[in-house]
Amino acid sequence: MEASKYDRYRAKAISHQFAESVKKKTPFVSVIYEVTDGPGTSKQFEWQGYFSEATHERTVESLRRSGCTFPGDDVTNLSGLGSKEVEIQVEQTDYGPRVAWVNEPRVSSVNEDQKLDKNAKASLAARLKGTLISMRAGGAPAPKKTSAADAASAFAANDDGAEPAKATGTDDIPF
Repeated sequence: MEASKYDRYRAKAISHQFAESVKKKTPFVSVIYEVTDGPGTSKQFEWQGYFSEATHERTVESLRRSGCTFPGDDVTNLSGLGSKEVEIQVEQTDYGPRVAWVNEPRVSSVNEDQKLDKNAKASLAARLKGTLISMRAGGAPAPKKTSAADAASAFAANDDGAEPAKATGTDDIPF
């Protein structure tokens, strides 16, 4: 898997300013986001959302994600900006870091049918308690238990002509 060219942060908008691009005179909004969690919590990054024909819908979508309610359907009324946490994707440019995307915060991909209920969690806890105790004590996790028949069939699968090991009736694997 290729590494992302973006650094991802959870952040909230803390200020904004409307402006116009120098060359094309395209209106845009500059929003400053402040990181809200993790090691970069003191970091701030700028995002510029443009209101061109090609980009205005994505700009409005990003502002809504950041909490804007646009009272009176006025795109310049950013009431609510910063009331919602977002995930910003920051890329490094020749001019320094900039926010490339403003997205909904990532959430778990686990659906309701996959969630463990109280009994399943208790069973998992009981099954792995010995592993936690062993690892806390500095030992390796307990070896997976195999039956003598499993061990014998594993050796029988060896095709080097050697005679398979005899089942010993213990859980010890002879190596």
